[in-house]
Amino acid sequence: MAEIGPAPSRTFQRIFERLRQVPGAGSVAGISFVPVNSLVLPTVTVAGQSNVRAAYFLVTPNFFATVKTPLLGGREFTDGDTAAKPWVAVVNQSAARLFWPGRNPIGQRFTLEVGPDEHVREVVGLVPDIPPRRDGSGPQAVIYASYQQQPPRYTGAVAGMFGQMTFLIRRRDDPMSLLPAVRQAVAQIDRARSIGRVSTVERYLGGRVKERQGYAFLLGLFALASTLLSALGVYGVVAYAVAERTREIGIRIALGARPRDVLALAGRQALLLIAAGLAVGFLGGLWAARLIAPQLWGVTPTDPPTLAAASAFLIGVAVLAAYVPARRAITVEPTVALRSQ
Repeated sequence: MAEIGPAPSRTFQRIFERLRQVPGAGSVAGISFVPVNSLVLPTVTVAGQSNVRAAYFLVTPNFFATVKTPLLGGREFTDGDTAAKPWVAVVNQSAARLFWPGRNPIGQRFTLEVGPDEHVREVVGLVPDIPPRRDGSGPQAVIYASYQQQPPRYTGAVAGMFGQMTFLIRRRDDPMSLLPAVRQAVAQIDRARSIGRVSTVERYLGGRVKERQGYAFLLGLFALASTLLSALGVYGVVAYAVAERTREIGIRIALGARPRDVLALAGRQALLLIAAGLAVGFLGGLWAARLIAPQLWGVTPTDPPTLAAASAFLIGVAVLAAYVPARRAITVEPTVALRSQ
């Protein structure tokens, strides 16, 4: 069990109030642990539902306004949400669906299993899902609590993560220009506590975005190479089939077969090959979709528009690869074809 005590909350409150007084600081907020790019998240269980866990963040008033996350219902935390008032919480959509399916989460009451001093909380706000991790995992239930309404003792392996705070400052021009004033403001409250890592949100998340861009580029190259190899395979099979049936095609042309009949004859095998490949690929893609599901956000691995677009593209490539040798069958000279062996 980790002893947090009321001292950190009082210190954070003073720093928060002082930062809001910094000239040029447009919007100020704080959160106990930075979301989106987090490797490890503190999680909690709700009493009576110990089989599921939700990410747990302590935030200051004005947090959702600062990060431009709209409220879907209810209200945000205010300065009046202190330890002496009824304890409240804001939940995201995933938490609402998980804990209160089919019901309005606003007004629901619950207790977190975080320690012996926890109070009953009432849900006062609903927000959209914010990606909690940097590994691209799917939506996760998240419970936000006021940093002034936390128990002094926590249980669990990540209990020590609740005695910290990351402050966010939003302004239109360069936010780093405020750094000297921010350092001075913090020093006025607690000279023994220095500011840790300082960065813009763009720079903070940029490293991971570039890494994912590199992965996407390599994946695109592999996909392009696979598509070209598949097109060459279709071309080779159809070209071989046309070559094997050159004599037959010549006889049909000599007997008056029309070009579209010859084209249909040459392309029928290609269409069967394309249909078989598409069916196998589609079923294999559905089976393998679970492997990439953790890397997707905001879209399912079986998203119908995506599957339809990919299938249409592959069909187009395969048809184009088959059309070239099939089109060549129309130009076969009957006299030359009848002499072929």
